[in-house]
Amino acid sequence: LGVGDLTSRKLATELPFFRGMGGDVKEIACGGDHTVVLLRNGSLFGFGKNLNGQLGIHQEDDAQETDYPHPIHLMRIPGENGFEDLGPAMHVTCGLDSTFV
Repeated sequence: LGVGDLTSRKLATELPFFRGMGGDVKEIACGGDHTVVLLRNGSLFGFGKNLNGQLGIHQEDDAQETDYPHPIHLMRIPGENGFEDLGPAMHVTCGLDSTFV
């Protein structure tokens, strides 16, 4: 769920992690076994299963699952002057085992 424990909840629960993270929650997207949170400042955080890399956790980190929000860093793309930053995220959506920003 993202609160750092395995307790089942039937009601919406505030995630204390996002207090003071520099932006209010703008969007929440859910996949089959993962959730991604987009803050108004463009920061992304994900938690749940990462078996297909849907949380952006690199394989060398050996993290296949996280029950606490993990920062998702956008990749840089090749441009005319080398690699360019994509800028802050504006929208996020999830598929069954994928994330689209």
